[in-house]
Amino acid sequence: MAQGTVRLCVWVALAAAGAMLLAACAPQQQAPAAKPAAEPAKPAAAPAAQPAKPAAEPAKPAAEAPKPAAQPAKPAAQPAKPAAQPAKPAEGQQRLLLGGNPATSTYYAYHVAEARYLNAKIPKVSLTVMETRGGIDNITRVSKGEVALAGTGTDAVYQAYHGVGASEGKALPDLRYLWIYTVGSRVVFVRDEADVRKLADLDGKDFNPGPKGTSSEVQFKAQAELLGFKPRFYTASGPDAFQAIKDRRIVGMFNPQASLSADALTIDLMIATKVRPIGYSDDEVKKIQAARPWDTFLTLKKDEWAKGVEGFRTPASVVGLLTTKQNLSPELAYEFTKAIVEPAAVQEISSGVTWLKGWDYRKQTLDYASIPLHVGMVKYLREVGTTVPERLVPPEGK
Repeated sequence: MAQGTVRLCVWVALAAAGAMLLAACAPQQQAPAAKPAAEPAKPAAAPAAQPAKPAAEPAKPAAEAPKPAAQPAKPAAQPAKPAAQPAKPAEGQQRLLLGGNPATSTYYAYHVAEARYLNAKIPKVSLTVMETRGGIDNITRVSKGEVALAGTGTDAVYQAYHGVGASEGKALPDLRYLWIYTVGSRVVFVRDEADVRKLADLDGKDFNPGPKGTSSEVQFKAQAELLGFKPRFYTASGPDAFQAIKDRRIVGMFNPQASLSADALTIDLMIATKVRPIGYSDDEVKKIQAARPWDTFLTLKKDEWAKGVEGFRTPASVVGLLTTKQNLSPELAYEFTKAIVEPAAVQEISSGVTWLKGWDYRKQTLDYASIPLHVGMVKYLREVGTTVPERLVPPEGK
């Protein structure tokens, strides 16, 4: 009995010990629950990192914000361009615009040098050179007073003054020439491989009649119509026409030049593409001048246009400085003339404009001006003992 009691007590003790052991082991089995606790930490870390990105991105607009402030400054910089030519007129100076043809024109550099010289010699005046589309545009601008002076060919000026030809019924009798500053050539030239040996062969060919908006363009189109051939006219600026010849898109062009010899653009073209001139026959010249007496022609000698080229007959490119009797006072026109015709002026201007070397403003103006001169020019010529032909004396100078 006593042994049974002892055994019972032992079993009870063992059961209690087992229960305690199980209780002690239970937490160890639940330890894996710590993994879920560790895993939720990952989402917690990710949200904390992600909000940081928006915080960094807003900084970009802050860096870009100065751009709008920089853009408004552009208009402020643009007005400085006119001042880059002659400085703003001093108090009491008379500011005048001079139409200087396209900036790519042979004549543009001349007008810049001409204006610079006159500004230095006549401090009370500030001449600013303004780019224009060419001679026809210049006649319009001068006649409206948009520019005081401008460079224009004698053929277009003759038509505008008398109201004939391209200016039929639109005479501008107040136009006046100041002086003639170049006698050059207007030359038809074509690619050497083109099947063109005379002007009539241009019929149906792609051809540039002269830089867009120039008196050369108007002249050639009128001459082609008179002679009865019809090219497919390719309208373009001078540089674009030269490129079209290089690319073989057109066979050639009618090119005005400030001198008798080929100009820089033509020489550059000759290096890339072989070209040759097409002259006018005597019969063609007679037919043209019978209908257009204002078209002048000249004969170039061998090697005069380019080395190795035979002589040929071609239209002349005579260009002068145009104004009106209202645009310039007699006193100012007189001062301009007195300053520009002296040898010192020719020497200084020709240092950057080589074709002006040796130029005689008085002689060439009297020989080639196609309309009356400004009364200020007439006054100067008479003062130095020069006889002015009656055709060049304006009504106000008689």
